[in-house]
Amino acid sequence: MANISRGNPWSQTATGTTSASVTYTAAAGQLLWVTDFSASSTGTAGTWTIAITGGATLWQGSGAVNYTFSTPLAIGKGNGLTVTANGVTATYLSVGGYEMNFG
Repeated sequence: MANISRGNPWSQTATGTTSASVTYTAAAGQLLWVTDFSASSTGTAGTWTIAITGGATLWQGSGAVNYTFSTPLAIGKGNGLTVTANGVTATYLSVGGYEMNFG
């Protein structure tokens, strides 16, 4: 995970037969940041999406990825995060970051 100097770190992982999904919502009044993301499949490379729950897609692509954002993705207060990965065979997904209160 990226170097965190303040805030509460969080992380979620998921695995599935052909897809994996993670949904995370910060505590009330907290701003959510995504710092790290990885997705892979044991077979043909699949697709993945990072989105605000019920809202805009922030980042998407295909193939295996292991990425640390140099500038974290910010999810506004009161919004959740949904991350999905779709593959042909076993699929693995991991996402993490931190949440903090900016008042």
